[in-house]
Amino acid sequence: MRFPLESLALAGATLTCLVVPAVPGYWLPAPTRTAIAAAGLLLLPGAMFLRLLDLRAVRAGERLAVCFVASLAVVTIPWIRTIGSAGDLGGFFDSLLWTLAVLAMACAALESIRQGRTEQKTEPGAARAGGVRLPSMRILSGLDRGRSHRSETAWGVVAIIVALLVVDTLAAWKFTASSSIDRWWYLAYVRHWREAPAIDFREPFFGSGYVSPRFGFNVWLLSMAAWGDLAGADPVWLYERACPLLLIPVAFSALYFFARSIFESRAAARLTVVAGGLLWAGGTFIPAGTRIPEDKILAWLIVMPVSCGALIRMLDEASAGRAILLGACLAVQATAHPLVYALVLLVTVPYTALTLFRRQTTIAAAALAATLLAAGAVYPITTGMAARRALHERGADVTESAGNPIVRIHSSRNRLIELGNGLGFVVHPRLLARPILILALCCVPIVARRGGRAARFLLPATILPLAAAFVPPLPRLAGYALSPWMVYRLLWAIPFPLLLAAGLERAGAAWPRRQWLPLVVVFAAAAPWSAVAWQQRAAGARRALEVPPAGTFRHAMAALQAIPPRAVVAAPIEISERIPALAGRRVLATSDRGTLVFSPTIEDATARLHMRAEIFAGLPPRDRSRLLATHALFAPGAPAERACGRILFEEDGFVLCRLGKA
Repeated sequence: MRFPLESLALAGATLTCLVVPAVPGYWLPAPTRTAIAAAGLLLLPGAMFLRLLDLRAVRAGERLAVCFVASLAVVTIPWIRTIGSAGDLGGFFDSLLWTLAVLAMACAALESIRQGRTEQKTEPGAARAGGVRLPSMRILSGLDRGRSHRSETAWGVVAIIVALLVVDTLAAWKFTASSSIDRWWYLAYVRHWREAPAIDFREPFFGSGYVSPRFGFNVWLLSMAAWGDLAGADPVWLYERACPLLLIPVAFSALYFFARSIFESRAAARLTVVAGGLLWAGGTFIPAGTRIPEDKILAWLIVMPVSCGALIRMLDEASAGRAILLGACLAVQATAHPLVYALVLLVTVPYTALTLFRRQTTIAAAALAATLLAAGAVYPITTGMAARRALHERGADVTESAGNPIVRIHSSRNRLIELGNGLGFVVHPRLLARPILILALCCVPIVARRGGRAARFLLPATILPLAAAFVPPLPRLAGYALSPWMVYRLLWAIPFPLLLAAGLERAGAAWPRRQWLPLVVVFAAAAPWSAVAWQQRAAGARRALEVPPAGTFRHAMAALQAIPPRAVVAAPIEISERIPALAGRRVLATSDRGTLVFSPTIEDATARLHMRAEIFAGLPPRDRSRLLATHALFAPGAPAERACGRILFEEDGFVLCRLGKA
């Protein structure tokens, strides 16, 4: 029995990546520390997990995504222990090291056992007889075929994938800094967890102690906090600069894993990645690449494809390793975002039923898949119902409360059409008015004629979301389970890249000497929308959402960090949204929407908004007993100056003072 060198080497590499960035003095540059910490926390634990399961069928192009999702599953264990014991990030890392030690010992033990069994089964000389000669024959025959036109086309597609990967990654790296304003909510939690004496889920904006159902246990956001702490990186820099460089390649890998699980041919899988790269560059109804660090986008573009691919492979060939991998993926899916878990159920339950009906899997495998899906659904259903109840308590009804701050932002997106006559609403068809999306939907008949595993998965995964979004009264019924303004997200479940890949492969087979022509058509359909999307992202209005890299604003944030941690700051709306994430200090109120979402009651949110308005109008508060603000940040000469006691900071455009008497 040989020594389990490979498992121990992998464990040693993981430990090194966890220790080196934490060496006092930060002797490595921040990008280097961040990359090493990402490997130790978000990739190598998953590689150890795959080695434990002995899943050798995971190919090189798929391994990055599977290791990422598996790593999130591994770190879920120490996170649960840390939160259960009211520990901090230091306690998490201690628990993580113990978890990895157990995982490493299990890998080493199982590797030794497997090697022993292999040596017993292998007869002397067998390796020389069949282990070298036959593979070399396959290699030689492969080289002969490599001169064919089909091989040249394959290499061309690989080159296109690499080019799209570079373009999408650079675009995400450039434009994430001007993405959705909601990123300040995520970053506020990330900074709070890094600085809190104990990890909890109380909102970090007002200090009210309220726990928002939307921001409960979230393994991705928690891991982002641990990643930044290990690397000593600023949370905003980590989110805007480091995350895109990691997550876009992982998303490409996840899509390849998904496509290889459905299609028999590598060509179709590669074309799927091409289609996905074009969609993420701006050809879909959401700028996915620029928002990929958000939990819902990560759950959609990375975790969901890996979860679906793991389920398909488990049904094809059930084994303990594949079942455990599926369970791990679903655990990550459940804790990343509840709505995306609903999308997973929408596409996997019909596939499981059809596969069993067509006798393409065993009853035991289908029952195990259904059990894992049901078990994983418990947490999303619980948190989803709590979030739905919280919205109801805040009067957030899309049809009757158009003035509600929570509803208003969604209504302004014009994603729904009210039908009247008691029919409710449907999703606005303009969301699918993109040439590349239309081309993908036109490939549905091709998928139907193709049959097999692809048809069993892709047809229900396309038809059911379309029906739920556009056929009354199904959208209204879906709105009861989700939120009405979230029904459009059912369209996220449609596997547009795979549909388009099926069409491209069929067109390539029809025109073998002009296989490049369908790709040219798809690129021509996608390029204008990508150009428009990038132009909009580069516009001045979007760039105003970026954090200034230096200057007075940064100085004001540094001044805020110098005030007591329990201070409460009254500031203008745009700055109040950013203060918890940038300075780690509480605010009196944010936007009316954010204040309502993170306040315990409507009355509390209303009182906070009124108090801020009174301070900035220079009026004495009507109820001094409820005055929560201790400091104010405003422009020089603003009426709020009349409420100031002592000026703490004053520079071009900003004054920070302590409220009350001097």
